[in-house]
Parts: sequence; C-alpha cells; structure tokens
Amino acid sequence: MFDQEVRVTARAIRAVVAAIIVGTVVILALASDVVPGSLSLAISVLIVLAVPTSRILSRRLLLAGCLFFGWVPVLYWWDLPTGGTGRSALLVAVVAAALVGWLVIAREPMLRARLLLPRLRLVDALPLLAGLAAAGVLWKWLQAKSGTSAMAMLTAGWDNSAHYSMTHSIRIHAVTAQGLPTPESAGQVYHFDGYPQSFHATVAGLMELVGSPTPGSADAEITTYTQAVGLVVLTAVVMVCAGLCALSSLRRRPTVALPLVALVAAAFLLGPGGAALQDGFPNFLLAAALAAAVPMLTVPLEAVPNPLHLAALGGAVVGIAHGWAMLLVLALPALLLTLMPLRRRRWVADRWALWLCAAIAAATIGGLGWAVVIVLDVPLTVLATPGGVSIPPLGLVLVLVLSALAACLLVPQFTASPDQGRRRAIDVRSAWLATLPVTGIVGAGILGGYQLATAGELSYYFWKYLTALELLSVVVLAIGVAALVSRTPRLRVARLPSAVTVGALSVAATQIFGLAVPDPPPFAIAANAPGALGRDVSEELIRQPPLAAGMIEDVDRFSAAFPGRPVFYLSAPSDSRTSGYSMTQWFLGLTDNWTFDAQATVPDSVVEENTVAAAAEATERVLLASPDNLVAVGPQLLAAIRQLIDPELADRVMAW
Repeated sequence: MFDQEVRVTARAIRAVVAAIIVGTVVILALASDVVPGSLSLAISVLIVLAVPTSRILSRRLLLAGCLFFGWVPVLYWWDLPTGGTGRSALLVAVVAAALVGWLVIAREPMLRARLLLPRLRLVDALPLLAGLAAAGVLWKWLQAKSGTSAMAMLTAGWDNSAHYSMTHSIRIHAVTAQGLPTPESAGQVYHFDGYPQSFHATVAGLMELVGSPTPGSADAEITTYTQAVGLVVLTAVVMVCAGLCALSSLRRRPTVALPLVALVAAAFLLGPGGAALQDGFPNFLLAAALAAAVPMLTVPLEAVPNPLHLAALGGAVVGIAHGWAMLLVLALPALLLTLMPLRRRRWVADRWALWLCAAIAAATIGGLGWAVVIVLDVPLTVLATPGGVSIPPLGLVLVLVLSALAACLLVPQFTASPDQGRRRAIDVRSAWLATLPVTGIVGAGILGGYQLATAGELSYYFWKYLTALELLSVVVLAIGVAALVSRTPRLRVARLPSAVTVGALSVAATQIFGLAVPDPPPFAIAANAPGALGRDVSEELIRQPPLAAGMIEDVDRFSAAFPGRPVFYLSAPSDSRTSGYSMTQWFLGLTDNWTFDAQATVPDSVVEENTVAAAAEATERVLLASPDNLVAVGPQLLAAIRQLIDPELADRVMAW
C-alpha cells in the first residue's frame, strides 16, 4: 500500500515537472519573435487538436471551434496580467502543459498517448478540403503583403473601419471596450462601448499568434488584422463543414457528404457569406457559423448531461450573443433540440457531471446576461436603421428555406424503426429541426413588419437577418438530407458512374449562388457569385489603391506627435473612389481616437465639393467643434486652407 502511494506521488511529481517544462517551452516559443507567426499558429492548432475531446477528427474540429470562438474572447473582458506574453500564447501553453501532465501521470502513458490521435475516415478529409477551398477564396486576405494593400481591400466594406477600430483598441488596452476606464467626460467614451466584441477579441487573440503579443506599427497592425480576419473566416468554414461530417449518418457515406459539404462551404464562401465578408460584416459571418454549429451539436447529442458538448454549445451561444445577437432567434430552435425526445434516461449522469453541467449553464447564462447589459442602452429604433448591405436574391432564399423545411418534415416518413416501433432519437431531433426555418420566416415577418411600420421600407437589419436565414437554411437542408440517407440502402453502382455523379453534384453545389470560376468569361461577370466578385474587387483595389489606402503611412507620425488628440483626415483633395465620411472614421480608428465626441464631429468633416473653399469650410467646422481637434489635408492645399480659415485655427491644420 505504501509502495503504491509512493509510485502515485512520483508520477504526480513527474507530471507537474513535465507540465511546467512543456508549458514554459511553448509559451517562450509562441511569445518570441524567433518563431514565425505561421509556425506559431500551426503549433497552436496541433496542440488544440491533440486534446482527445473525441475519437472522431471532424467532431474534434467542431468542438474546438465552438470552444475557441465562444470562450476565448471571455478572457478579454478583464485586464489580466499576462506579462507581455499575450492571452493566446498563455492559453495554448496551459493546454499543452495540462495535456502532457495528463499523459505522464497515467500508469500506462502510452495507452493514453494513443487517444491523442483520432480515428480517421475518408469523410474526415472533407473539412480539410473545405479549408483549402477557403484558403483559395480568401488568399488575398491571408497573404496581405503591406498596410497599403490591406487598407485598399478593407475600404470595400464600410463597416471594416469600425471592426478594425474595436480590434485595435483591444490590442492597445488588452481589454474590450466595456473594461476601459471611465473617462471624465461622457463624450470621451469610446464610440463602440455599447457593441459586444467577441469577434474582435478573437481576431486580437489570433494577431498575438500570427504577429506579436504587443501592438506594432500601423502598417504591421492593419496587415496582421487582415490576415487574422481571413483565418477566422477559414476556421469558421472548416468548423461548420466538420460538424456536418461528424454526423453518424455521413461517417460511412463520403460520396453523400461531399456534395453537402460543397454546398455548405459554397454558401459561406461564395454565396451570402462571401457577400457579408465583402460588405464588411466578418463578425456577422462568424456569428452565423456559430449558429450553424448549434444544430451540429444538438442533433447527435444523446445524453444531455455531457459537460464537453454542453461547454461547446454554451460557447456557441455566448459567441452568437456577443457577435450578432439577433441570430439567437435562429439558434434557439436548434438549442431546444437538446430536450428532444423527452426521455428520462437521457438525463442520467453521475453527480460530478451534473455539477459540471450546472456550472457550464451558469457561465453561459452569465455570458448572455453580460451581452444584455452591453446593449441595454441601445434603442429599439436602431432596428430600422438604414445602411449599405447586399440584398440576397429572394427567390433563392425562398427555395433554400422551403427545401430545408421539406427535408426535415420528410425525415419521420423515411426513418421509422419497424423493429422498435419508434424512431431513433437523432431522427426525432432532425425532424424537429424544421422549427428553425419556420422560426426564421416568422422572425423575418416580425422584423420586416416593424421596419415597414416605422421607416416605410425594408433596410439593413432585415437583409442581414435574411442572409443569416439563407445560410442556416443551407445547413438545415444538409442535416435533413443526411438524416434521410441514413436509412436508405446503399446502391451498388460502378465506380466511374458513381464518381462522375458525385463530382457533378459537388460542382453544381458550388455554382448555386452564381458562377464561381477563377477567370470567368466577360459575358458571365454579372452572374458571378458574391464571393468570387469580392475576390475580383479585392484584386482591383490592390492594383489601384484608393486615396484612403495611403493614410496608413501617416498614422504613426500623427499618433507620436499628437497622442490622445483626434486627427480628422479630410479627403481634400478627393477622388471619386473615396468617401470623406468613411475616410475620417478610418483615421480615427487607426489612431484609437474614435470617441462619441469625435463621431459627432465626423459629419462636419465631410468636404461637400472638391474645391479649396469647401475644404476650408469643413476644416473650420471641425476645429471649432473642439480645441483638441486637429485636421490633416493634402499638402498641396495646406497653404490655401490656412489662409481661408480663422488665423487662430491655422496652426491646427497639417499636411498628410
């Protein structure tokens, strides 16, 4: 007995020592400038995927994605002391240390080591193929070469300035806007204090791995930000496709899974997802991916008190709430599938599992509550706010919504179990998934009715909601088809016809949202998929950057010379491709001076005509708004503008 206790103690000591050594090595490697960012990212991915959350690779990818996107941003709600290493490197080091400690403390470490490698099937290659396809579509994002080219790409989407500003603020202050110190004046409060920032914290965390734990030059920051956004979208696509491939009905049917994965990936990359990214809504796209992951988690869930799956589910819900909260309306029906069917044995678990599940539920409720607190002061009338957004093709949306509904309603007709007299639980949940498109239609009707009653037209939030409904309908359709084929006998078809059929269906799935080929013929340009069009627009902007792209070269100079003072970067002289309003907002975000007072002055900075007199009028309006305000104009106009404005204001006007 004594010898056994000694051996256990020795193993525990070895485990602690090994964990400390490995954790230290990992954090030094990830936080140093010696290891390239791409290698740091690869090391982190391998460590996370080595955690034996499932024996199935696709399910590991799904669980890891939901846990990462949902819970890692929570670390940025507080200003935690990380010693300059960054939260991401510290978290990966803790995971690596825990993993090694778990292996070493085992009586037979080699048996545990086998659990690190998942069982692979052919279908597990499909999420990786989807990732390669995503890399191809997002190549300009992932391989942003300079700050100017990154800025040129980002100017295509109006909201990109706001999303960069929030991420940049987190990079500088190491905390989300809600954790910033309260300034003396209400006007000096950060403009996005009432905006949940889960997506932005995620991007900031990736920037710590890809770039540096601490902020660098403006050129480096905007470049790394663009790469990190591309990585977030790529990972989200892989996560959703992996969730589909983790369904038991598709594990042995890769030929059925391939067209379904192609359809889902195309929706997020080339269809409505591609349009959302190009419009400057990457946070919305991530929230839609998390909403799509919810049914992937609930449909195959057999035992409800499953701490790991509930943690992933809670992460998805918290990520949606802090990403684009309106999508909770679409996620709720899939979330309620956890309760179906109402059988007592599904709730049986040991006491520790129940306590752990209760803690996860409490954390999830706390995360939802914090999202409510953040947006509490936002008026309901914001739902009728106009804004630039791509309008999805209504006919295609209707086809996908009704197809998803039909697929789920057909499940009970095809999956009844004659030997048991009742259907499998997974089939029951697949059938009840029909409530998602129904809820989506009802929600669209309520939102549309509200907008028509208050503003007289359908606008920004309605079209984004409809875009999300289109994306989730594709996912529901894929899950419904997977459930239908689960009881369909396999047909013996010759390999060549089978391969041709699967290939044709897969290619067809990628073209549903419009023509998507590398070099489309000129006559087909108008029919291109939104994601393909976005890629072409990015290439054109990089080749011929707009005026706003050049401002990145002035950020460090103005930030160093005038710390804490807002600089209004006027589009004077202007070009036809630059919005003066957006240009000013961009510079406020780049210099971390986008306060409520600054935003209130932005309309005054708009140069109404491309003349020196108009530029002088805008300059004087901005300078009179606050004694702290500064104005930057084109060097060729500096002298003329100084002569036209009040001489006492002239020294606050500078050249780009």
